[in-house]
This record gives sequence, structure tokens and C-alpha cells, in this order.
Amino acid sequence: MPNKMPPDFSFLNEMSAAWQPDARLSEHTTFHLGGSCPALITCQTPNELTRVVTQLHSRNIDYIVIGTGSNLLVSDEGLNCAVVRYVSETPIIECAENTLTVSGSTLLDAVVDFAAQHALTGLNFASGIYGTVGGAICGNAGAFGKKVGDVLTKAVIMDRSGEVSEVTPQALNLRYRNSALKETGEIIVSATFVLQPGNGEQLRKERSDILEKRKAMHPDPREVACAGSFFKNVKTTAADVNNLSIAWFLERAGTKALSVGGAAVYEKHANIIVAAPGCTAQNVYDLSQKIAMVLQERFHMYAVREVRLVGHFKGKPKNITKIFW
Repeated sequence: MPNKMPPDFSFLNEMSAAWQPDARLSEHTTFHLGGSCPALITCQTPNELTRVVTQLHSRNIDYIVIGTGSNLLVSDEGLNCAVVRYVSETPIIECAENTLTVSGSTLLDAVVDFAAQHALTGLNFASGIYGTVGGAICGNAGAFGKKVGDVLTKAVIMDRSGEVSEVTPQALNLRYRNSALKETGEIIVSATFVLQPGNGEQLRKERSDILEKRKAMHPDPREVACAGSFFKNVKTTAADVNNLSIAWFLERAGTKALSVGGAAVYEKHANIIVAAPGCTAQNVYDLSQKIAMVLQERFHMYAVREVRLVGHFKGKPKNITKIFW
């Protein structure tokens, strides 16, 4: 059979879309790892995203959508599909009393800061969590026992063809670090959060304290190549116990001493893998597998990844065929 002709992306020039051919994905993830893709298209606004996705679908061009790449490990082999990067460094936020409507491309921490500056409480727990609002909802990001789904009241989502609809949080099946979006591939175009009036001075002080606490334990992904917490915390059925920190078990299992190639465990946090210069994505994957094996042997416990893998890795289970897994 003849080889499939590569897609023609010249239509992006006609749309005045911001894009790069043969883009290196290592430049667009916080791990700074991963091969290339045939086209990387950057969309900042809901309008841009709708136009691009509609055109990709109409031309039968395979694509995935990412945000800041802060919770991803992309294969060294790269991807054979287009990558749409839905990120806006300038916050897109509409405020009506205690209700915030924000684009999925807006950085989550920018929304938290906006809320604190406007004396609105309900999102401060997410201070310092790196990534976009869309990515945060997709993974139902959280900290200190709270999560973004707690204050989400509705969302505008886009399906793979570019069709847009408004849904309730219940329709997204939000749960611990997960949502239906990971299965459907639908995209958060925008989201509405309902917060409560608070004391602005207290909120700003609390936010500052959280940022300092996070700085003491977590590396800044803009400065240290990592993707934050690698594994999910441990679930328990006990009614009086919250999810247990998996870092506690990893510390006692001695996994901080483990490394593979340029991948190592962060010295201040056992649940964070960092990539040194020369590290490969395969190194990180192999180290994560090694950590999971030690945890199973020591505590008979299965580690579940919070970081999403993208593309092919050596050792990838044969039954997994999705790009994201």
C-alpha cells in the first residue's frame, strides 16, 4: 500500500493562525522532553480554538489539545498528529459579582490571584498550581482536600468536530484527579466558577502563605523540569480518613534513592520526578515503573499515575492504543 500523504497545513496561513511546522514538543511541556509533531497550533481565545478545531476536523486531520504541558510526559518518538496548544498568558476573565467566567486557556493561578484581589473566596487552595483552567478541570486539580470541581457551576465544552455545548459539572463526572473528558477527548472552552465574598486582605495573606509552603516542597516547573506530583494519592474506604499522601509511602519505601539515566526523584518530595540535562522521556517512564514496582513489593500497593503519558514508550501495554494514556 502507498504511504499516506502527510497533511497539508497551508490552510492555517490563510486563517492567520499561529503555528509551527515540525515543532519540538520538548519546548512546550514542563518536563522539557518529547519528540516533534508535524504542526503545533497555538490558540489563545475560544474563537480561535473553535475555528482551528473545526478546520482540522473537516480535513480529517488527527490532532490532540494540550495546555501548558504541565501534567504530561511526551514520548521521545514524538507524535504523528497535530497538536493544538490552548494557552493564553493574558487572563481572559469576566467577573459579575461573585461569578467568574474564564477561558479554558487562562492559567489557573491567574484566576486564583484575580479572585483574591477581588476578595472572592473558594479558589485559594489552588494557589501555585501550574496549568490552564481547561487542564485543571480535566484532571479535577486540587490541594488541601479541595478541588476545582467544588466551585465549578457550568462549562462550555467542544467535541472533536468543533461543536460547542454548555454542560453541568455532573455531566463531566468529576472525581479525584479525573473526569469524563479524559475518555471523550472533549475540550473545556470556558468555565464558570461561583465563589463567595471574603476578606481580601486575609485571602491575599493566605495565598502568599500557600505559595511559600508550595515553594518549600515543590519545584517550580518553570525552573525545574518536572510535571508536579507523578502518582495519585492513595484512596481509602475509611469514612473518617481522607486520601492518604502517596509520598508518605514512597519515602518509607526508599524510592528517593532511585534514578534511571537523567531521571531522578526530587530531593524534597518523593512523589515528584525531575529530569536533568540529557534525560529522556523513556528515562522518566522507566523510573516511574521502577518506583511503582518498589511500592508494590514494599506495601502491596498499586501506584496510579497522575501524569498523563502521550505517545509510544517502550514497555507500553499492548492493549493501550490511545495517544493519551
